[in-house]
Amino acid sequence: MTTLFDGLSKDTMNAPVYSRRRFIKTALAEMAFLVAATMAFPPFINAESTTTKKSTIVVGALAKALRSIGGPVCLAAAVKLEANQSNTDSVYFHLRHAALEASDAMVIAEALKSLPKESHSALVSLSLSYNHALGDAGAIALAQSLPPTIRELGLVNCGIGDAGGKAVLRWAKHATGLRILCIEENQLSEKIKLQIVELMHRNAELSVVV
Repeated sequence: MTTLFDGLSKDTMNAPVYSRRRFIKTALAEMAFLVAATMAFPPFINAESTTTKKSTIVVGALAKALRSIGGPVCLAAAVKLEANQSNTDSVYFHLRHAALEASDAMVIAEALKSLPKESHSALVSLSLSYNHALGDAGAIALAQSLPPTIRELGLVNCGIGDAGGKAVLRWAKHATGLRILCIEENQLSEKIKLQIVELMHRNAELSVVV
């Protein structure tokens, strides 16, 4: 076991008792100073690195989902997503005109469900607009998995009816971060459209296109 005396030289050990005592006293004082300095100035933690880790988790899960879905559009999107991640701490997941079906939306939904809550804030925007075959099943799967912190959601022209619209509406009511919701060009009834528009009256920061 290493002790304080391990740092004493042979000359110091052979010095008079009062000299050894003075050396030990000085060493103890230096140790006390180092402990106090560590407590007063804790190791610097880079907040940016923590945020980057969040975005890395989100990108990893979504890129894996895209590769699982397959096809040239999704594979290219996975590569682009990973390449852009190194330049920003915010994740924008846009996959428009990709011929996605409900089953593909479910794969993406499972990836979103797998994300730890502390990483949710990294996902800023998600758009699957102009994927006509998503339908109600795809919209419901997504609505049940979307983090409440997402700021922008695009589901334009996705073949969504009232069942899917209700699911999105239920999520949007509790989506504290939502600022833009685009869900036009779907098969929503006027009743559901009015309920979605009503969200803007409850939240002045929210813009809705329906």
